[in-house]
Amino acid sequence: MDSRYNSTHIKRLNMKKQSTKAEKEYMENKKLIEQIERLSTELYSMTRTRCLECSFKECKNCCDNAFCKLNDIFLQTIDRHYGIHEKRDPKYLGNNGCIIPPEHRPLCSIYICASLFDNEKFDKFEWREKTAKLFNLLDKLNPNIRMQLEKQFNFKL
Repeated sequence: MDSRYNSTHIKRLNMKKQSTKAEKEYMENKKLIEQIERLSTELYSMTRTRCLECSFKECKNCCDNAFCKLNDIFLQTIDRHYGIHEKRDPKYLGNNGCIIPPEHRPLCSIYICASLFDNEKFDKFEWREKTAKLFNLLDKLNPNIRMQLEKQFNFKL
């Protein structure tokens, strides 16, 4: 047997392959996360004006623990943690809105209420296009997000 290919050498080569694969996967995920964060922020900016004008009493569907749970999956996937100091319902809703920055709550950024959707100035085509792209990116990052979303709201994406 050729001494260049002893078992120790083969183990090192395999470890290097695994390391290279992990680095490649990390870089791909990093790129996906950056795209998700950018799209989430863009979607947030599309809905932000109306949401700031809204009193939470007017629109009871926009902030719900169901969205918080789905965003928890995303936050775990990207290894981000936000402390919750007290029991709240919804759990991330603070005195001035959500305590999670828009780029880290993509599933909240896609929600639009009827009053916003019916607004003539709201670009529904752009919103649909960005939302579809966001769902595809989330699915690539973690298919469990899509499965939980479909399960929670009983529809297929």
